[in-house]
Amino acid sequence: MTAAIRSFFENYREDGYVGVDFGACSFIGQSSDFAIADRRWPIRRRAGNDSWRSRTGNNVRSDGGEWKILMVTAYEGKRLRNKEHAP
Repeated sequence: MTAAIRSFFENYREDGYVGVDFGACSFIGQSSDFAIADRRWPIRRRAGNDSWRSRTGNNVRSDGGEWKILMVTAYEGKRLRNKEHAP
């Protein structure tokens, strides 16, 4: 899993990634400890490269007052090249 995540971010760096400004679109509480958060991710790239927009649905859980992501579903965004993100 760690190798897959590193590969994923390396592909972003190779394609000009410099930062991201994420924001919440909606938050649906399912109980005091679980929720679904819809987020947008404008991805900034090096000068001369267009920014990308991505959106994800996140299943989250509160652990001692801190929200932690359990699962992410990407449903909008550009696929980076045709490269798989697996070790």
